[in-house]
Amino acid sequence: MIKAIFIDFFGVVFPDTLNEWVADRGITDKKSIHDIAVDADLGRIDTDEFFKRLGEVAGISGERAREEMAKFEAPRHHVVRLIERLSANHKLILVSNSVSGYLRGHLKNYDLERLYDGIVISAEFGDMKPNESIYKEALRLGGVSPEETVFFDDRPVNTEAASALKINSIVFESVDQMERDLEELGVVF
Repeated sequence: MIKAIFIDFFGVVFPDTLNEWVADRGITDKKSIHDIAVDADLGRIDTDEFFKRLGEVAGISGERAREEMAKFEAPRHHVVRLIERLSANHKLILVSNSVSGYLRGHLKNYDLERLYDGIVISAEFGDMKPNESIYKEALRLGGVSPEETVFFDDRPVNTEAASALKINSIVFESVDQMERDLEELGVVF
């Protein structure tokens, strides 16, 4: 029986704002973007430095990079409504690779923190998906076994890593698909 649902943030609850911005700007230096993201996701740099470095790659100020990325920042309301329904009967754990201040700001600004029983942000935890320690931390926070858990993430590499720990893992594509997959697992919402 599924007791807990682990949910990624960027790419599931929110669009993948960084990749949307990179595509919109036509940035081709993917290695630099990747390196900046890893530094941010591991907590090596804060939100301001994250945007400063992104701006440098794009040839603009960090503030301008932040403003441009903001146009992609809005929760997927249909996903939020499903999460609200799920929260009545299940533990919900947010598991996200992100710079802490950026994600915490979205949780606060959109009143989303209230939906989760636990939050694991890679920059705060010090490790990131797909490394197994972040999933084990989510299991610890939820007080559940892998078999009692389902994990949704938009990146197959992350769901494959969670599956290796026996966590039911599904690549997120849409809220309709998410609902179908939950129903197949016997999740009531």
